[in-house]
Amino acid sequence: MKRKTVWDKCSKYNRLKDADHAGYVECCCCGKVKHYSEMDAGHFLPRTKSKALYFEPTNIHSQCVSCNRNQHDRESAKVGYTLFMIRRYGEFHVEQLVRQSRVPYRERATDLDGWNQFYTDKLKELDNE
Repeated sequence: MKRKTVWDKCSKYNRLKDADHAGYVECCCCGKVKHYSEMDAGHFLPRTKSKALYFEPTNIHSQCVSCNRNQHDRESAKVGYTLFMIRRYGEFHVEQLVRQSRVPYRERATDLDGWNQFYTDKLKELDNE
């Protein structure tokens, strides 16, 4: 299983999971509303620092390109994302994600297979709604 294949499914699901019936979703950081296809699937804890959380759905949400990629918006985006995470999941869950991100992690092929199946199933669920 290729990582990019899994990421494509992961990204699509995590941009669609909060979208309305027409495919519009709100940026978790700034509140801009755009079609899911115009949004990024942004990580709360950056994927470069937390490989264990790379595919974790509670670590990935719809973000506008500006909040996810542009340096000048980074600090306000971090604050906005943190507030979103606390409102959505609670402080305890956010602390658990931070702890989990610090645990050494080595990805295995079976991990990718598991995430691939997870996101395949999740996308089918969204199609059935």
